[in-house]
Parts: sequence; structure tokens; C-alpha cells
Amino acid sequence: WRDGVVARSIKAHTKTVTCLAVQGDRLFSGSLDGNVMVSDWKTAKRVGNPLVHRDAVWKVVASDKYLFTASLDRQIRIWDWQKGETVRSLKGHTDGVTALAMKGDLLFSGSSDKTVKVWEWRT
Repeated sequence: WRDGVVARSIKAHTKTVTCLAVQGDRLFSGSLDGNVMVSDWKTAKRVGNPLVHRDAVWKVVASDKYLFTASLDRQIRIWDWQKGETVRSLKGHTDGVTALAMKGDLLFSGSSDKTVKVWEWRT
């Protein structure tokens, strides 16, 4: 294998980047700084304001309209990423949320509390 070529570099956070998701031309990056930045990966420019948690963001999952974020603040947030607004917060873990997966209307979360929860997030 040859070394890859860096097409562009995006400076988005003040601490370690922990997770990424892509939807269309949008790149979502989560970080230990507690922020999720939305960037246009084609231009390497930030779009809108940061989406903010109270602690490190460990996982991001993107859909056409929503962004799901998991944080060590024990919350899962559902964002309307085009508006930059929280639609809903899911609370139920007793420790940091470290994993997320999605299948249709179901959201699966894993946590340092040693549990996996299944959420019907649209209800």
C-alpha cells in the first residue's frame, strides 16, 4: 500500500476528536471538549454553531434530518442538525454513554453503567 494523500484538514476542536459521522456533504465530529462540530467536508469550513454537551462526546450517528449524540454526561441527545437545536434528550443511563447504533425507529445505547438500552426515540 502507498501512503494516502490528505485531501483537506479541518481544525474543529480544542481536545481529542473521538467520533465522526457523515451525512451528505456534512461531517459531524465529536470530541472530549463536549462539542459536536458540523462542517462541510468538501470545503473544510464549519457550518453553524457547536452542538454542546456538558461532558465528552463519545459517539455520533447521523440520519437525513437528525443527529444522535452520546456523551459522558449520561445523556443521548437528538438534534435537528439543520437547525442546530436539541429535539429531545434521552436519560436513563447512570454513567457515561459510550456507544450508539440505530435501526429504523430504534436507538441502541451502551454505557459505562454496563447496560445496553433500546429506545423508541420517535415516541
